[in-house]
Amino acid sequence: MLEWLKSNDRSAEKLRALIENLHAQRFEVEKESKILNAFMNEGVVYMTDMDTNELLFVNEEAEKYFGENAVGKKCYSVLQNRNAVCPFCTNDIIKSQEGKVYSWVFKNEVIKRIYLVRDLYLRLTNGRERHIRVEQAIDLTEHISKILEYADNGKD
Repeated sequence: MLEWLKSNDRSAEKLRALIENLHAQRFEVEKESKILNAFMNEGVVYMTDMDTNELLFVNEEAEKYFGENAVGKKCYSVLQNRNAVCPFCTNDIIKSQEGKVYSWVFKNEVIKRIYLVRDLYLRLTNGRERHIRVEQAIDLTEHISKILEYADNGKD
């Protein structure tokens, strides 16, 4: 192989460029992977198929609240203890804002926690088009309690 490379300078240059390109792509994938891992490990994170409402993924934090057997079940059943789609579901909002994160505050009545919720719509196409909801919910309950405590102390 080395002889072939020496005798084909042009091919060697192409190979070097390809290797450099692959290294650059690997760096970008690693960087994106670190960002994704940070996102996936902060708060409750889950992914659903927006057409079926089936949970596709839940992180460890979500499993603490909703159990380890959540994947494959309906999101509204597992997360909100409901028999049908939630009246406050943001799927239509995030679908209309494709590529943008939609943030809102929500109190989960099942687990009695208040969250800063970030929703994102992803359209995946590998064989067939899928509409995916990614949600990250950061628990604000303790922060809000502290804010209210500070506000009450200021009234004295």
